[in-house]
Amino acid sequence: MMDEIKEAIQAVKSMTKPESNVTLFKYRAINMNLLTMLNQKNLYFAPPTKLNDPFDCQIDVLKALEVALERKDCQHRSNLEKLNNFFPELERLESQFNEHGVCSFSTNIFSNLMWSHYGSNHSGVCLIFSFPAEYIKSIPNYCGLLDVGYSSYGLRKWLGMDGGQYLENLDGTLPEDFVVALRNNFLSTKSKEWHYEEEVRLVRTTSGPVSFDAAYLKGVCFGLGTSLEGVALVKSVLSSNGYDVQFYKLTNGKGDFELQIEGLDPFMRFEGVHFPFAHKAPHGFTEMLKRENIRGKL
Repeated sequence: MMDEIKEAIQAVKSMTKPESNVTLFKYRAINMNLLTMLNQKNLYFAPPTKLNDPFDCQIDVLKALEVALERKDCQHRSNLEKLNNFFPELERLESQFNEHGVCSFSTNIFSNLMWSHYGSNHSGVCLIFSFPAEYIKSIPNYCGLLDVGYSSYGLRKWLGMDGGQYLENLDGTLPEDFVVALRNNFLSTKSKEWHYEEEVRLVRTTSGPVSFDAAYLKGVCFGLGTSLEGVALVKSVLSSNGYDVQFYKLTNGKGDFELQIEGLDPFMRFEGVHFPFAHKAPHGFTEMLKRENIRGKL
């Protein structure tokens, strides 16, 4: 399993236009957001203003251009200076980019920090998706699969080093390839502090939910501290909604801080477990749990 995951991680890097299945990981706490996601089979594309980093996708494009032109190592300076005549258009594009939708994944299932920050202190799950290229390309208003870059210089570095090359023949309209490259860098550049996320993003021009086929969820890995109640609840929700997945458990590896994955017995039974938020579950969840013969306080 570990070798398969590592191969999948390498295959997805920088794959903006996927031609084969793409394996991605999504860390989640076991809460109503997760249950609703699995029940409705929806991926949520968040608007940039709702991301957890207040600097994420909030770059001032005009300021970045000003700083890029001040850099001594600015490439294609004469081309880049042409953008000084396009301030209204650049401001319009920045506003447009902030109406896009971002769905975040990781390419690392073995990250202690990710399990702690997004996997509810190792008590949550990591969902293992394998998306066909055809599905990704068919996402409504799909823009790209973007490998997030981490930099202290953000957009200003891209503008100063690469942005000008798109503007050689700039006339009265910004070239489409420049606009696409600007958008991709705007939506996929984060501060270096976030590098541990090893993030990949699906991006579309609008925010909101997008449905996925249950067959695309191939596995669920539980954290070091996931409770029996949590495991039982997730397994029951998946069973009742047509998923056919492999279950895995995070365990301690040979090294002091090493993580590894082991298979989880799919026939595990959970006796007398307690579902602490079953009374808040979506309509039908309680009956579903009863049908699955999961005994406990409902």
